[in-house]
Amino acid sequence: MSGHEEPGYVDRFVGACLKVLAGAFALYVAVQVVQSVMWPVIIIVGSAALIWLVVVVIRTLHERW
Repeated sequence: MSGHEEPGYVDRFVGACLKVLAGAFALYVAVQVVQSVMWPVIIIVGSAALIWLVVVVIRTLHERW
């Protein structure tokens, strides 16, 4: 025997189940990370965009008068 036997159906099924479980866990962790990080990032980016918009409007109004 060469040691390269084909895995049985049970081994394939268990391997597929473990892959699905690992994928579901990775997806769960990714969603949790996005939820915990996204709100502060959105607030920071939104604040920076609002400040930039105010500066542009003030400069535009100042140059016209």
